[in-house]
Amino acid sequence: MVEARGEPAPRGRPLGYLISRHEHNRLELFAVAAAPRGEALLIFGSDRTAQGFLLGCGLGGGWGVRETTTGELVSLLLGHLANVETVALDPGPGSLTAQDTGSGARSSS
Repeated sequence: MVEARGEPAPRGRPLGYLISRHEHNRLELFAVAAAPRGEALLIFGSDRTAQGFLLGCGLGGGWGVRETTTGELVSLLLGHLANVETVALDPGPGSLTAQDTGSGARSSS
């Protein structure tokens, strides 16, 4: 895409960071149970905050941090993550119970 002045349009700006892994050639995003129903997708404002959450929860199993843009997030929430009811911004590892973290991954591909 090119702007009117002939300069390239800026790429999607990073919105935040998600906890994810690749399993069976599919991207999986970490989501938790949300009351009263549905799930919450965790979004972090910085890579460092997301890494801290990941270490604090001890998820293991190939989970890591990935950057996301506004456009990608909208696409995911309207498509493959339609069961996600809410988004949790910068949750601390202590803010989730074992039941919450048991919700696990939601596939997106």
